[in-house]
Amino acid sequence: TFTAENIVGHPTFKVIADHATIGVYQLKIEEVAAELTDLWVHPSAMGRGVGRLLVEHAESTARGLGCTRLHLASDPHAEAFYLRLGLRRYGAQDASMDHRPRVLPLLEKRL
Repeated sequence: TFTAENIVGHPTFKVIADHATIGVYQLKIEEVAAELTDLWVHPSAMGRGVGRLLVEHAESTARGLGCTRLHLASDPHAEAFYLRLGLRRYGAQDASMDHRPRVLPLLEKRL
């Protein structure tokens, strides 16, 4: 969920096709680093380049704001996607819930 307050405070962009939002991302700017806090692609749009477009736009936006690094905590199922786009894994974050183990890959890219 994106709140109005969150959108005003953080660069947020979406892709629209046929009057419907099919992808969205949001950045959190931290001095010279940008955190990709959210990137979502509608399942019907997966595999059509929407995710790549969003990541490339996020990189360009971050560079334009003076950032030299883009980083994120990735869903484990999306890690391969980000690695194909040139990000690299530098660590992991425990995100276990309700006694279910879950580890999020920490990824980054120099801009």
